[in-house]
Amino acid sequence: GPKQYKGQEIATIHKSLGINDYHFDCFMGDLNRAMMGAGHPESLIDEVLVALEPVRADVLGHSRDAMDGVVMKDGQCLLDRFGGDQNVEAVVENMFDRCVEDPRVRFHFERAKAKQRQIRRKFCNYLTGCFGGQ
Repeated sequence: GPKQYKGQEIATIHKSLGINDYHFDCFMGDLNRAMMGAGHPESLIDEVLVALEPVRADVLGHSRDAMDGVVMKDGQCLLDRFGGDQNVEAVVENMFDRCVEDPRVRFHFERAKAKQRQIRRKFCNYLTGCFGGQ
């Protein structure tokens, strides 16, 4: 089955950060540009963004219906179509670097190097599970 994220609840992690829709949109934009920079096709980028949109409610502390954004196509989960764990890691690194530089959201990402590595690793694990990884 899919990898299980073993970190804190997403709502708990983000509760005290004051994140709003604007910040989430900026984050998603940085993720979009990171995937484009990695050469992923637009259709796959759209699918990734759609799969992550339900997380918005958790990050912002809103209730939501349980939704599964991962769709199997041609016998492959989203992670396989994305190119596997290594591509997730590469995109997360690129996206995180963009967020640290983005004046709209950087204050949420400016952390000690050890903490940044921990956040990046957990985000990779989370995405891998969201994308149907095993």
